[in-house]
Amino acid sequence: MDSSKERSQFDFVPLSERPEAIPQVARWWVDEWGLPQRHESLEAYVSELASLKPDKLPFHLLAVGERNILGVATLKDRSDLHELFPDFKYWLSGVYLPPELRGRGIATALCLKTIEIARTKGVRRLHLVTEVLDGGLYAKLGWKPIRQVHVEGIDLLVMAREVQ
Repeated sequence: MDSSKERSQFDFVPLSERPEAIPQVARWWVDEWGLPQRHESLEAYVSELASLKPDKLPFHLLAVGERNILGVATLKDRSDLHELFPDFKYWLSGVYLPPELRGRGIATALCLKTIEIARTKGVRRLHLVTEVLDGGLYAKLGWKPIRQVHVEGIDLLVMAREVQ
């Protein structure tokens, strides 16, 4: 599919400007990666997301179609892997699209827009972690592997990309 045609079918909106999307985003993340350990319930997670400040990190970016939330990505200043990588400050995280929307360029656009936002905030280097051990989409977007780690029974690849 022509990515320029697909790109014209969605816009980027901060999650803070679409609070009605918070339960959907939280559900996507919980279904994909499980409930964060710091929360006892999905409702607690939704409350945390609703309380975040739009001018502070983490910053959640939505890809939005005419009526639907298509996907999400997050720029944050701390990772669950902080103990393993204490010097890695900024992370791309939580990139998610429903399976039926994958392969249309939306995730690529979300990642590139998040990198652009990081640049405007003075970030020089971003990191991410993926279960795709060859880097998948991220390798195609210029991310370089740093190290493979095994955490809670899962093999993960930590990657980095210069922003400026």
